[in-house]
Amino acid sequence: MEKINVRETLRKASRLLRQHGWQKGNTGTNPGQRMCIIGAINMAHHGAPAYQYHGTNKEISEVISCAKKVVQAMNLPMPVGYGRDGNNLGNKYLWALAEWNNNRSTTQKHIHSALRKASR
Repeated sequence: MEKINVRETLRKASRLLRQHGWQKGNTGTNPGQRMCIIGAINMAHHGAPAYQYHGTNKEISEVISCAKKVVQAMNLPMPVGYGRDGNNLGNKYLWALAEWNNNRSTTQKHIHSALRKASR
């Protein structure tokens, strides 16, 4: 498997969210369901919205690279208390992205804007 194109993966994630719908609080468990931004990145990357730890170390690293690009493009804050409760999604960028996705004020429009900005 060759290295992924992060920008193309983020563009594809945005297309998938338009097609299937966006949601808060759940990555989505099956292709064709609504999903959060992390689920869309997973789906765009390896074809399943499920939690990122169902892949190889290389796949997980590539998904984290995509999350990092969005977090940096949007200048999202790193989570407070990251790693203290053991529920940290394994990576601070995934945690930050999940918190932002699930924030009451975040909308689907924000998600698409973030994916567009990060994919430039």
